[in-house]
Amino acid sequence: MTTLSKNGLLSAALLFLVLGCSVQMSSSTSACSAFGVCASSSSSGAGSSTGGTGGTTSTSSTSPFSIAVTTYWESDGVKAHASEWPLKKFASGSDTELTDVSCDISSTVTAGSSGAINQICGVKIPETQLFHSNLELTVKAPANHSCNVFYFSPYYYLASTSATFTSTWATTETDCATLTNGLRNAACFSGPATELVTGFPRFRGFVTSVADTTVALAQKFTASSAHSKQRGDNRWTTYQPSVAAHAGTPGLVVGATQNWSFECVKSGSGLQYSYELRILADHDSSPFSDRYYGWIDDSGVDWDPTLIFQ
Repeated sequence: MTTLSKNGLLSAALLFLVLGCSVQMSSSTSACSAFGVCASSSSSGAGSSTGGTGGTTSTSSTSPFSIAVTTYWESDGVKAHASEWPLKKFASGSDTELTDVSCDISSTVTAGSSGAINQICGVKIPETQLFHSNLELTVKAPANHSCNVFYFSPYYYLASTSATFTSTWATTETDCATLTNGLRNAACFSGPATELVTGFPRFRGFVTSVADTTVALAQKFTASSAHSKQRGDNRWTTYQPSVAAHAGTPGLVVGATQNWSFECVKSGSGLQYSYELRILADHDSSPFSDRYYGWIDDSGVDWDPTLIFQ
């Protein structure tokens, strides 16, 4: 197995040429990039991860392609008090209201069908807990799966297009109006993709080629907490609403976001399974509510501009 940084415009083959030999062998027969984690070839499918060991996932083992979302407090390096957040479907016509219906892809669904691809799923995490917790995303496929290629795109957004941008997480001014080789400075963006993907924004995700699909696939990615990254709120990880639905949201730059996405592709057959994950910051009870909000409140209303931090 080989994992490479992903650019939406470049093929995996070209990426290999760009990155050269930035791969390392794991203890199994697979290989992956130095950044991210290797997928295990064992039946447990547990890859290595940052931030200690421990914690479990509750995603159904019967799903042909599943995502598990776990948080653990910054001080909980061994994940003794990790919290799991099951994927839920959104209510019809809402980007903030979750139902009680599981969003896991069922083993009875036909690969490549409407019930297997483009699944938009959400999790709600209390705002203070999310702000002070590391975020762990685990992708799994059982033995004899159909994922010859796995794509993972971490979340990011463009924070500014100003020529004099000074963010809350930096001490120097950045020119975000000027493009260099067609790209803005990495400091103009925010979100876990900026720390997970080496070479961001030229590369914006990961491509994993799987040679042996008879063994279980598992990959684990860990994003640092918003607090540790010196952000002022939960925009670091949370879903950014569409421009059409929330045009008045301060700091919303048109067409400049990438939601969490996971894709399983079978050679010769195309896309088999895919998820778009939307993380929402749930309100804490007063007087702690709205300290660490995301882009929108629980009712889908844009935040008061006077409260917004970048």
